[in-house]
Amino acid sequence: MKFSVLCCDIFKDDVLRMSAALDNRPLQIESFKAESHLNPDKMRSVVMSKLREFSPENERILLMFGLCGNAALGLYSDNFELVIPRVHDCRGIFFGSAAAAQDFTSNNPRAFFASPGYINAGLLPSKDTFERARAKYVSEYGEDSADFLMEAFADQFASYDEIFYMQFHDSAQSRRACAECARFMKWKFVEIAADKTLISDALNMRIDDGRFFVLPRGKILKASYDDGIFSI
Repeated sequence: MKFSVLCCDIFKDDVLRMSAALDNRPLQIESFKAESHLNPDKMRSVVMSKLREFSPENERILLMFGLCGNAALGLYSDNFELVIPRVHDCRGIFFGSAAAAQDFTSNNPRAFFASPGYINAGLLPSKDTFERARAKYVSEYGEDSADFLMEAFADQFASYDEIFYMQFHDSAQSRRACAECARFMKWKFVEIAADKTLISDALNMRIDDGRFFVLPRGKILKASYDDGIFSI
């Protein structure tokens, strides 16, 4: 089956590395910036634009992301089947299932999640992140307002006290950056093993209804409001 991949930047390097070893490689591998998640409507618009750019040779497009704050809802294609993992966000892909990710979140409610892709996308709190944010606020609003805005910036991390690091491929540089983040934020640093099963099976087109939703051509992706996550 001829297929291509559209993934969040968080998974781009992993998809490229895993795809290189496949017999049936994706025709195209495209990605979008992880920061798009901050605005679900924007992310949906970006994904729809990317879908229109794929070659008509494709039969399927594998979407390597999840529900992502409802950004996936409303997606459709008249040209290809769309395949999406039944996960709420990228953690489900790292853990191998939505259920495993939910168990982790329930047992670690104050955990910040990180991976090499998160770090490359600049989503990790760090000294540099705080300095860049303050410089931006000073430039746009002045010193006094910057102090107030930095308090709000710091508050978004107040509910965390530990950081869990996961990776599909070893990256000593990313591990060090994550550990440095933990020191800066005064968080506990924990590394846990990622489960490659879901992403590997997806790239090998080992698609089953329990773990993936296949959206037929011309249909619009909707929420199922149950453990299946997606429906039509």
